[in-house]
Amino acid sequence: IFKNHCFQIHGRRVPIDASDKKFKCKLCYSGFSKIRDLKGHMKIHKEDQEAFERELTDDDLKYLCSTCEQRFVSKKILEYHTNRNHKEMEFEELRRSAFDEEDKKFKCKLCYATFKHFSVLNSHILQNHQAEKMLLKSTIA
Repeated sequence: IFKNHCFQIHGRRVPIDASDKKFKCKLCYSGFSKIRDLKGHMKIHKEDQEAFERELTDDDLKYLCSTCEQRFVSKKILEYHTNRNHKEMEFEELRRSAFDEEDKKFKCKLCYATFKHFSVLNSHILQNHQAEKMLLKSTIA
C-alpha cells in the first residue's frame, strides 16, 4: 500500500528495506516473501552460485557501496545494487506519464511496449531507441 501511495501521489518508487520479507538473498540483500521467489532470483547471480553453498565471511565481502556501505562478494553485484538502488535514471521524468493505470504497467511512448518495472522501460529506451530518445527529452522539457 505504501509503495503504491508513493508512486501514485509522489510519482516515484520509494526504496523500502527488505526487513519485512522472510527470505533474503545473501548476495544482494533483496527480500522475498516466498522461498520460490528467492530461488528464482538466485539464478541472476550466475557467476556467484558457489557463494550460496557456504557461509560468507568478512573477507568474502570485498566490494563496498560508497552510498550505503553495504558490502558484496563481487563487483557485478555491487553494480547491480548501485543501478537498482542509487542511480538516477535518464528518463525519470517519464515515470508518471508512462504508467498505464489500467494495465498497471509502464508503456514506451515510442513503440508501445509495456514493462512491469520502470527501470526496465528506462533500459529499453536506451537500448532500442538511441536515435529517437531526443524526442522523448524534448517532449519532457
